Amino acid sequence: MKPLAIELSDILAIVIVALSQALGHWTPWHLVPALVDADGKLHRPLAYAHGCVWIWIGLLIYALAHPAIWPAVWFLGLLILGAAAGTMLPRAVSQIGENRHLRADRQDLEEIIDGSTDAR
Repeated sequence: MKPLAIELSDILAIVIVALSQALGHWTPWHLVPALVDADGKLHRPLAYAHGCVWIWIGLLIYALAHPAIWPAVWFLGLLILGAAAGTMLPRAVSQIGENRHLRADRQDLEEIIDGSTDAR
């Protein structure tokens, strides 16, 4: 069995991924209000996407040095897309349901307020 040899390109890929994840914590995401929640933190789906994209970039760097791995790179890309769909679709469905409940509550409250002003 051949021992595992780590090349300079492998170390570069690992360092780039590690630094991108670390720097993502200190990126001033709040400068673009649409990207952050009320606490000024990056929305979870965007944070997941940020992490996955940089992991994929790390694997692409690795694949450049190891050409036989390209089928695995493409399959990983499909896995990332599947994971993204599995993460973001349920969140979207929950958000839609929550928005419907909030609209219904608001409508009920407006009817109560309008009813109380009509009684005066």
